[in-house]
Amino acid sequence: MRIGDAMREPAVTVPETASVQDTALRMKHSGTRVVFIVDNDTCLLGTVTDRDLAVRVLAAGLPAQVRVKAVMTRRPAAVDADDDLMAAYRAMHAGRAQWIPVVSEGRLVGVVTFDDLFRISTRGLAEPQRAVVEAPAPLAPFRAA
Repeated sequence: MRIGDAMREPAVTVPETASVQDTALRMKHSGTRVVFIVDNDTCLLGTVTDRDLAVRVLAAGLPAQVRVKAVMTRRPAAVDADDDLMAAYRAMHAGRAQWIPVVSEGRLVGVVTFDDLFRISTRGLAEPQRAVVEAPAPLAPFRAA
């Protein structure tokens, strides 16, 4: 299966001129933990995660109006929409990431998450049988001898 068939689109983006406050608001409204930084042609320039905002902005004492370009991770690992799913697994593992941007001809076209890959890889598996386990009898209270 191709990554392009498994990805979510569109990915949540902001321009590199956006403030970190605008980026955080975009995260809040979209319910995501990562925002992709793109230029006018939707070429991927970088990423900013909620952790980046906490560590690189709040902990560093930067103002909310600093440009996201100053705190983004530049040139993040990405996979091509035509790659197979294993390419996404490998990229996530190498970068210890829970998501990976998907590009086509250098332009951001979507994102695939570890949860997406897990859901796809387990599709068609039978529901696991639920074992019925009886609770053990309660222990007698401890008594000193």
